[in-house]
Amino acid sequence: MISGKMLLRSRITIKVQPKGSKTKIMEVTDDVIRIKVQASPEKGAANADLLKFLSKKLHIPKSKIEIVSGHTSRLKIIEFEDLDRDEIQRRLYAAKP
Repeated sequence: MISGKMLLRSRITIKVQPKGSKTKIMEVTDDVIRIKVQASPEKGAANADLLKFLSKKLHIPKSKIEIVSGHTSRLKIIEFEDLDRDEIQRRLYAAKP
């Protein structure tokens, strides 16, 4: 709680596929969201690409998105500040090609 205001934090599971032709959402389900990223997994490039992409698609600053688990894995748990799980899924589904 900050200044009498509760912080909303939501976590979702994202399965990342690196080295795609372009960064895009492949599938949105209740359990996992699959995203193909253009960057390779070397030196954290795929993670940086993922965070930038999520920030753009969700219309929130990167500072409100954090990888809390899976930094070196394709399966990641991502925490979002100020968005609930349903809103995250709704926005990503709407952004899916």
